[in-house]
Formats: sequence, C-alpha cells, structure tokens
Amino acid sequence: VLARAGGRPAEGGTLVAPPSVAADDPTREAAAAALAAMGPRTTDLLTRALAANPPPAAAARVVAALGDRGPALPREGALAVFTAAEKSAAVRAAAGDALVKVGGDEVALMLRERTVWMAKGTGANRVKVGRYPAEVSLWAVQTLGRFDPARLTDRGREGLIATLEALADRDLDAEGRRAAQAALARLTAAGVRNPAKRP
Repeated sequence: VLARAGGRPAEGGTLVAPPSVAADDPTREAAAAALAAMGPRTTDLLTRALAANPPPAAAARVVAALGDRGPALPREGALAVFTAAEKSAAVRAAAGDALVKVGGDEVALMLRERTVWMAKGTGANRVKVGRYPAEVSLWAVQTLGRFDPARLTDRGREGLIATLEALADRDLDAEGRRAAQAALARLTAAGVRNPAKRP
C-alpha cells in the first residue's frame, strides 16, 4: 500500500522509501490509514511500512495501529515503534501511547535503557552525556510514568521505580528530573511502591 503511494518494493518485499519524503504527504497518510484498518494480520506489513520512512503523520498512524496489537505485538514491532519515535518528534506522542498499550517488562526495559546517562566533568562543569538525545530520554521518562504497573512483574516494577527514583534525585537535566518526579508521583498515587523496599 505505502509502496504504491510513494515507496517501492525491494527484493524480498521490503518497502523502500523514495529518495526524499515530504513532511506531509496526504496520499501516503491515506495509504497508512487503510493499512492500519486491515487488522492484526497486517502487523508484519505495518512493521515493514515504518522501515519505508513514511512522513510523520503516516508514521504516527502506523505506530498507533501497532500499539493496538497490545501485549501481542512482536518484539520487532515494538522496536520499529522505538525507531520511529527516535527519528521524529512528531511521532513520539503516538509512540508513547502505543508502547503503554503494549506494556510489559521488555518494553519498560527498552524505555529505561533510553534514560541512561553519565556525567562528564567536575563541579559546575559537570554535563550530562546520554546514550540517546536528551529529547528521546525525556520522552522515555514520560512514557514510563504512564505504564500500568499491574502488567509488570515484581522485577519489572522494581526496575521501573528504581530508575525513576534515580532520575528524580540525580538527573542533571532539570526537565528530565521534573519528568521523573512527576512520573513517580503518578505511580505513588496509584499505590505503587518499589517491591525491593520494605514498607
């Protein structure tokens, strides 16, 4: 579908994007919507469609459709959602919604990995250096704060809370620290505690 709307099929059926992709392409958006509406059996096509580098609006539709698969979404689909979010800020809201629907320890861990950072320098010259850009890390923290802890194992909840506590206390980026504090507040209000800690 997306191939006919601007991409082309390569050997093996993989969708390849045209040399340049407009930020807004109504034809490809309509194609993405049609593909998304076809149901769970199109999961593989949706995953490959994201690899075709669709414009952000079309990518957001595909990401949302993958999220609708919920916990049944294969790992390859979740990874495609992460990649789309990392490529475009315009896709992150839809990607966050999708990953919250998928849930589970593995997705939570992949989000936590995107918040990892280290400090370089000393004193007032300390700077935060992360594995991922600051805006991706911030999105990951905000998404973690919306996770359903009931769909995590004790180990998953422990990792989630420990990550947020560390960021809320020590993140050098003020916006990231506030996001972690807000996420912790939401989880605490829902009665979530770190299972590794005694009451």
